[in-house]
Amino acid sequence: VGGGGGGGGGGEAPRVWVGCEYECRHGHRAVVAPPHRLAEARGAVPLLSQLVGGEAPLARPCLSEGCAAAAQLQRIYVRTPDAP
Repeated sequence: VGGGGGGGGGGEAPRVWVGCEYECRHGHRAVVAPPHRLAEARGAVPLLSQLVGGEAPLARPCLSEGCAAAAQLQRIYVRTPDAP
Protein backbone atom coordinates (compact mmCIF):
# COMPACT_ATOMS: atom_id res chain seq x y z
CA VAL A 1 0.00 0.00 0.00
CA GLY A 2 1.41 3.38 -0.77
CA GLY A 3 3.37 4.85 -3.63
CA GLY A 4 5.92 3.20 -5.87
CA GLY A 5 8.69 1.16 -4.38
CA GLY A 6 12.38 1.03 -4.68
CA GLY A 7 13.51 4.57 -5.47
CA GLY A 8 15.25 6.83 -3.05
CA GLY A 9 13.65 10.16 -2.23
CA GLY A 10 11.34 11.65 -4.79
CA GLY A 11 8.54 12.10 -2.25
CA GLU A 12 7.10 8.66 -2.85
CA ALA A 13 5.38 6.94 0.05
CA PRO A 14 6.99 3.65 1.07
CA ARG A 15 5.10 0.45 0.36
CA VAL A 16 3.61 -1.41 3.30
CA TRP A 17 2.10 -4.88 3.06
CA VAL A 18 -0.68 -5.88 5.45
CA GLY A 19 -2.17 -9.37 5.65
CA CYS A 20 -4.53 -11.25 7.94
CA GLU A 21 -3.69 -14.89 8.67
CA TYR A 22 -6.63 -17.24 9.17
CA GLU A 23 -6.50 -20.89 10.26
CA CYS A 24 -9.29 -23.47 10.44
CA ARG A 25 -9.53 -26.41 12.85
CA HIS A 26 -8.05 -28.70 10.18
CA GLY A 27 -4.85 -26.65 10.08
CA HIS A 28 -5.48 -24.94 6.73
CA ARG A 29 -3.90 -21.49 6.73
CA ALA A 30 -4.43 -18.52 4.45
CA VAL A 31 -3.06 -14.98 4.46
CA VAL A 32 -5.51 -12.56 2.89
CA ALA A 33 -5.60 -8.81 2.43
CA PRO A 34 -7.83 -6.99 4.91
CA PRO A 35 -11.08 -5.51 3.58
CA HIS A 36 -9.54 -2.03 3.68
CA ARG A 37 -7.27 -2.95 0.77
CA LEU A 38 -10.32 -2.54 -1.48
CA ALA A 39 -9.81 1.23 -1.26
CA GLU A 40 -6.38 0.81 -2.86
CA ALA A 41 -7.93 -0.99 -5.82
CA ARG A 42 -10.16 2.04 -6.37
CA GLY A 43 -7.17 4.36 -6.50
CA ALA A 44 -7.18 5.81 -2.98
CA VAL A 45 -4.06 5.29 -0.88
CA PRO A 46 -5.13 4.51 2.71
CA LEU A 47 -3.02 5.45 5.71
CA LEU A 48 -1.39 2.69 7.74
CA SER A 49 -3.60 3.59 10.71
CA GLN A 50 -6.64 2.96 8.52
CA LEU A 51 -5.35 -0.45 7.44
CA VAL A 52 -4.37 -1.71 10.88
CA GLY A 53 -7.01 0.16 12.87
CA GLY A 54 -9.93 -0.99 10.75
CA GLU A 55 -12.12 -3.98 11.34
CA ALA A 56 -11.13 -7.44 10.15
CA PRO A 57 -13.53 -10.36 10.48
CA LEU A 58 -12.57 -12.66 13.37
CA ALA A 59 -13.89 -15.69 11.48
CA ARG A 60 -14.55 -16.47 7.83
CA PRO A 61 -15.16 -19.59 5.76
CA CYS A 62 -12.01 -21.65 5.18
CA LEU A 63 -10.44 -20.93 1.80
CA SER A 64 -9.29 -24.53 1.22
CA GLU A 65 -11.24 -26.36 -1.44
CA GLY A 66 -13.75 -28.79 0.05
CA CYS A 67 -13.37 -27.56 3.64
CA ALA A 68 -16.57 -26.33 5.27
CA ALA A 69 -15.00 -25.30 8.61
CA ALA A 70 -14.70 -21.72 9.81
CA ALA A 71 -11.24 -20.17 9.89
CA GLN A 72 -10.31 -17.88 12.78
CA LEU A 73 -8.08 -14.82 12.62
CA GLN A 74 -4.68 -15.75 14.09
CA ARG A 75 -2.30 -12.90 13.21
CA ILE A 76 -2.12 -9.58 11.42
CA TYR A 77 1.12 -9.08 9.51
CA VAL A 78 2.56 -5.67 8.72
CA ARG A 79 5.68 -5.67 6.55
CA THR A 80 7.62 -2.52 5.88
CA PRO A 81 10.54 -2.14 3.47
CA ASP A 82 14.12 -2.41 4.67
CA ALA A 83 15.80 0.80 5.73
CA PRO A 84 18.11 2.34 3.09
